[in-house]
Amino acid sequence: MKNLLKLLKTPAWQERLAMTDVWATRFTLIALVLLAFGSAAQAPTEETILQAGLAAQGQQEYWRAESFFQQAALIAPDDFQPLLDLARLHLLEHRDALVQSELETARTLANDNADIWLTLGDVAQDQGHLQDAEHAWLQAARLNPVAAQVRARQRLGLFYEQQGRWQDAETQFAALPGSDALAQYHLGVLRLARGDRAGARQAFEAALEQTDDGAWRDAAQQFLQVIDQWNGSAASEKLVGFAYIKNNFPGLATAPLKQAVALAPKDAAAHAYLGWTYLQAGSSGQARQEENRAVALDPGNSFASYTLSLLDLADGRYSSAIHDLEQGLSADPRNPALWATRGAIAEQLRDLPGAELALRQAAANAGGDPRFSLLLANFYVNHQIGLDQGTALAAARLAIVLDPTNGLAYDTLGRIQQAVRAYPDAMSAFIQAANLAPTNAALHMHLGTVQATLGYLRSAELNLRKAIVLDFNGPVGRQAQQALQALSPLGI
Repeated sequence: MKNLLKLLKTPAWQERLAMTDVWATRFTLIALVLLAFGSAAQAPTEETILQAGLAAQGQQEYWRAESFFQQAALIAPDDFQPLLDLARLHLLEHRDALVQSELETARTLANDNADIWLTLGDVAQDQGHLQDAEHAWLQAARLNPVAAQVRARQRLGLFYEQQGRWQDAETQFAALPGSDALAQYHLGVLRLARGDRAGARQAFEAALEQTDDGAWRDAAQQFLQVIDQWNGSAASEKLVGFAYIKNNFPGLATAPLKQAVALAPKDAAAHAYLGWTYLQAGSSGQARQEENRAVALDPGNSFASYTLSLLDLADGRYSSAIHDLEQGLSADPRNPALWATRGAIAEQLRDLPGAELALRQAAANAGGDPRFSLLLANFYVNHQIGLDQGTALAAARLAIVLDPTNGLAYDTLGRIQQAVRAYPDAMSAFIQAANLAPTNAALHMHLGTVQATLGYLRSAELNLRKAIVLDFNGPVGRQAQQALQALSPLGI
């Protein structure tokens, strides 16, 4: 036994064990089915087969999950659950015709099931049929089981927010339990917008009590600070508007910023922020008007210069966009967003040295924000620059250090390592990337490709199949299909 343990700790065996993920998954699924036999060798039950299918789906072995769900449907033709599980699986694969057929059949068996109506709404939304999605979710919101009812109300609340139907959104969120952090956060956002600061405070504080998510906590605390500083002045209206902008509610930012501009017409920042809300709403003429006012009042307002550069880029006016950015950088030379946009323009114009310089400046001035190091690393790998000198590797590794939970950062590192033929290192990076972002088809395709290069054909097959079903009929899926067809025979 000691010798065996010693052997298993050697690097060669550790590597072999790491590559048994495909077999471990398969044995787990088989074991779930065999559990139903027991000592009496009785046939597996519908529940056991469905559990095996869900386990396969959880491992993204969708082709095996489909087989399990189909088997369950055969042995329980009067139960809607196998059909619902099949529909949800095919929804992940964007096989809309199958989804629709399976859900309609499930409805004939259980028309009053909230899970079925919830999924019908998801399909309609995926197809862009928003009225049908709303109708289906409204049906789900009044049916059982309660868990599906809750999810339907969450979807309706977010749907109504996106459409600017603020009262309808608040009605849906208010119907959810007080323990629902998402609902409480959005209730705070909506109550603040209609001037109910006491109600907003109560909701934000409830959201803080119900979640440990750092992003949500930061957002709720930002809004609470705005409420604390409220005094009816132009400055406090501007703070409310900017809080909405920072937290991706530009539609709710417009009203307080209009009020801020009315109370303080010479406040350049208020005009700049208001222009941004118009840009997000697609009103480019009003956006440009507000940004020009901001620059006239304060030529050093970098936010206005940045927004003007985006407006110029949308019109194809590259020289004007560069001028806007240069004006912004002259007043705010350490602004990473300005440098990153300057780099993106240079890249589009094929000025690669200028793009590299600007992106390096963005990363250097980012203050620990990993997005800018990742932009630089992606620039290097996309243009095959700085690979042999190690500058590309350094940028990717810095992005990982700054955000070790970002699968895309590990993917970029793996692509750089693959480009310099460091295949084992690339495979390790891709494995980490896929673990962190398991539904990203490109990451599985990259991992499967490098595994094939190293001869790990069964693991390569598994990851290429995952990429195919995660991007069904898409460009990544087609590329993975080609790589799968090019694999050597797997043998026994």
